[in-house]
Amino acid sequence: MRQLSSLLTLILCVLVFSFSANSQVIDLGINGLEDLGSNYQYEGWLIVGGMPVTTGTFTVDAGGVLNQTAFSVNMNDLINATTFVLTIEPIPDSDPNPSSTHILSGNFTDFDAPLSVGHPAALGDDYSSIDGKYILATPTNGDNTNELSGIWFLDLSGGPPPTAGLTLPTLPAGWKYEGWAVIGGMPVTTGTFTAVDMVDEADPFSGNDPGPPFPGEDFLVNAPSGLSFPTDLSGMTAVISIEPDPDNSTAPFLLKPLVGGIPSNAMDHVTYMMNSNVANSFPTGTATRSAIVPVELTSFTAKVSNGEVLLNWKTATETNNLGFEVERKNQSTNNGVWQLIGFVEGNGTTTESHSYSFSDDISSINASSLSYRLKQIDFNGVFEYSHIILVDNLAPSDFVLEQNYPNPFNPSTTIKFGLPEKSNVVITVYNSLGAEVVTLVNEVREAGSYEIEFNANNFSSGIYYYKIEVGDPSTSSPQGQAGQSFIETKKMILLK
Repeated sequence: MRQLSSLLTLILCVLVFSFSANSQVIDLGINGLEDLGSNYQYEGWLIVGGMPVTTGTFTVDAGGVLNQTAFSVNMNDLINATTFVLTIEPIPDSDPNPSSTHILSGNFTDFDAPLSVGHPAALGDDYSSIDGKYILATPTNGDNTNELSGIWFLDLSGGPPPTAGLTLPTLPAGWKYEGWAVIGGMPVTTGTFTAVDMVDEADPFSGNDPGPPFPGEDFLVNAPSGLSFPTDLSGMTAVISIEPDPDNSTAPFLLKPLVGGIPSNAMDHVTYMMNSNVANSFPTGTATRSAIVPVELTSFTAKVSNGEVLLNWKTATETNNLGFEVERKNQSTNNGVWQLIGFVEGNGTTTESHSYSFSDDISSINASSLSYRLKQIDFNGVFEYSHIILVDNLAPSDFVLEQNYPNPFNPSTTIKFGLPEKSNVVITVYNSLGAEVVTLVNEVREAGSYEIEFNANNFSSGIYYYKIEVGDPSTSSPQGQAGQSFIETKKMILLK
C-alpha cells in the first residue's frame, strides 16, 4: 500500500447562530394594542411540544408603541416552536403559566407567525359573520316614560316576542362581552355577558322592574359623575366590546367588534342596526424568529488513510434537514470546479447531536491537494455551504509500486503507483521468459498517486511481470528533467 505523510490541513468548521449558540431572538411587530395601565402587562409565549415557554413581558404606551420588541429566547425552544401566543397578565404575576386571556396567536411558517385574534389559540373566530341590533326602551321603570333613556340588544323586527339582537361567537375562557352607550362622549356600561339570549351580569342604572331576557340597560338612576339620568340616547353611540376577564379597566377594551350610531331622530321600540368594527379595532402583527441556520455544524474534519479521504462532521442541532451533499474540488484539473461526490441523509429536525461520515476513494485521482465542503439541504430546497477543508500533501513520500489487484486476474487487473515528485515514468509488462509484451506508461507525470489498468484479453494464461522505471539512471529523463532513479518489478498471474 502506498505511504502517505502529513496529509491533512484541518479547518474546524462552525456555522454560528446569531447572538450565541444557545439563544436566538424573536421580534414582535404588532399594531393596535393599547395601554393596559399599571396593573396589567402583555406576555409572549412559544408553544413547544404543546407546552408554553415565555418569551418575556412588555407594556404599551398611549400611542400603541411597545416598550420592547426583541426578546432573547432559548435556541432549541425557538427551533421547535409551532405557535406564538400573546396573553394579558397581572402585575405582579405569581403564576408562571399563561393566563387564559389570549389576545393574539399564530402558527410559525418558516420564520414568521402571522398573529390574529381569530387564531384558535386566541379568541378563535375571525368575526366575519357577526351582526348587531338594538332598540331604545326603558322597561324597568314600569311606565312608558323616558323610553329613549334605555338600550337593549334585542330584535323586534320580526314582531313579538323579541329575539336576540346579537350574533356573536362564543368566547373562550378569559373573555366577556360588554355593552356600552357612549353618552356625551362618556362610555357607560350596559353590563357584561357571555350569552346573547340571557340577562347580562349587572343593572346598576336600571329601575326596579324586571327587564327583558337580553343584554341591555335603562339609564334611570345612579348616573356617573358628569351625567344626569334619565337621558336621551338619540345621536349617541352603541358599542359591543370584548373585555379581558379579569378586566384591566372600567373603560371599553380595544376589541370593539360592533358599533352603531344611534339616529338623532331615534324612536323607541324600533330595531336599529349596528356595524362591524372588526377591521378598525382588532390588533394584528407578526412574530418573527431570527433566521435559523438549518443545521448547527460544530465540526468538520478530514484525514487520509489507505488511499481514501475520511470526512467526519458533527451537528449540535438540525432543523428540517434533508441531508448533506459532499463536494470535492481538485484545483489542478477541471479548472477547480466543485464536483458532487456523494450524499448523506440528515435527521430532519432534532436538538440532539449527530455524527456523520463519508469516505472518498482518491486512489485514481491525480492531485497534490483536494478541497472538500458540505452542502446542507433542507426539505424546502434551501441550502447552506459549510466552510472548506483542505487535504494536502497527497503525494507519497517515496516512489511506490503496489501489487496489482486482483491477482490472479482474468482478464483485467489494476496497477497502482506513486511519485513523490515530477518524474519520467515507464511501466512495462514482460512474460515469464522475460520478453516485453506491452508498455503501459511512458511519459512524464506530476507527483501524486496513480492507477492504470492492464487488460490481458489477448494474452494466454501464465505468469507475467510488470516493472516500473522512474527517471534516467544515468543523468536525466528523456525530457531533460533531472530526477531520482527508481526501478521495481512485481509478479502477477493471468488465470483464464
